[in-house]
Order: sequence, then C-alpha cells, then structure tokens
Amino acid sequence: MNANLWKIAVVALLAAVVGCDNKDAKTRPPQKGAQAGIMPKDLFVAQAPPDAADVGKIVADAKDGDQVIVLGRVAGRTEPFVPGRAAMVIADMSLPACNERPGDTCPAPWDLCCEPQDVLAAKTLLVEVADKEGMTIKADLKGAGGLKPLSQVIVTGTLKRSPDGKGVSVKAKSVYVKPAA
Repeated sequence: MNANLWKIAVVALLAAVVGCDNKDAKTRPPQKGAQAGIMPKDLFVAQAPPDAADVGKIVADAKDGDQVIVLGRVAGRTEPFVPGRAAMVIADMSLPACNERPGDTCPAPWDLCCEPQDVLAAKTLLVEVADKEGMTIKADLKGAGGLKPLSQVIVTGTLKRSPDGKGVSVKAKSVYVKPAA
C-alpha cells in the first residue's frame, strides 16, 4: 500500500476511535488514565497470558471477531497513545526502536520512523479499552497500569477490522505490562 493510502487509513481508523461528541452517546468525560476508577478493575493483569502471537501474525491472519492474545510494545507513532481516549498503538517486537539502532539519537525512539510505511501497516494495530456499552473510554491510557512508550504488553481481546480490511484494532479485555528490567 502506498504511503498516502496508509495515512488515509490511519486517519480514518483514529477518527473512528475518537468519534464525535454526540450528546446522546453513553460515554464518560475525559480523565487521566492514571487516575483511579476510570479503567475496568480487571483490565491490568499480573500474569502474562500464555500463547501470545506477535502483532504481525495477528494482523496477517486473524479475522474480524476473533479472540486474540497479542504480544507487542507501545510504539509505531510519535504519540502512540490516543489523547483523551483509552487507546494506543502497539507494534511487533521485531521492529527495532530507534534507540536500538547504533548511532540513532531520535528524541522519540518509539515512533519507529526508520521503518517503511508498508511494514508499519503490516506490523502495528490499535488497542482500545471500552466501557460496558462498548464505547472507547474517554480517558488517557498513557500512565494507566504503568503504560508508557516502548512498554512491552500482552493484550487479550476481540479483533476488529475496518470495512476495507486494512485497519486492525483489538478491544482489550486484559493488558499485561511487562515490568521494566
């Protein structure tokens, strides 16, 4: 897919996540994810789920509605957390962060700016945390459960493909954040 189509797909996917401020929608007011009480109590788990598949494998093979267990790290964009929403982009662990490349002094090593856009499209996906009504929670996910750029995570949830099949997201049921070494 050429770079312009990928950019359009990403914008469309993020627009679907962010949505509009429909007054009839059942959503919560924006709050910081690290503040108590906004995320589901059972979202962050202490044990890593077994049999996690890499982001690239999930993007390539999983079908709409599949229950998935996906391994990745918070990366793939300059700002991998969607502001004001419980959503983040995760990338395949095989994609090196800029700080893992000798001599690279990129100020945002999680943006994976050295990777071609077609590779990023094939090896990144959006993770969303929804409320009981299925709406993406209006709260920052950054900081919640210790999440930060480059955090390694295992997410369990339901896969959703965009109508054109190119955008991939997971509605998270649980998130395991690997402790920093």
